[in-house]
Amino acid sequence: MRLDKFTIKSQETIQNAQELAHRHNHQQIEPEHLAMAMVTEADGVTRAILQKLGVSPDTVAQELKTALEAFPKVTGVTESYISPRTRTVL
Repeated sequence: MRLDKFTIKSQETIQNAQELAHRHNHQQIEPEHLAMAMVTEADGVTRAILQKLGVSPDTVAQELKTALEAFPKVTGVTESYISPRTRTVL
């Protein structure tokens, strides 16, 4: 997958998702990592869209946190890979 074909903002979001996966010792970057990266962006549009829809971004973030904690952890992870589910999303 050629990440250089994405916008700068999209590349930043993917990088933030990768860092999130690494911090949680996850071997793969899942769509939940991407969603969490988007919801936690201070200057992103995701929070504003959710609020406009009447959905609490903090509630979504908490649900995503719960989902991320359920993923298997792998010790010694040096690099996280984009999962097949995430490839489909992207």
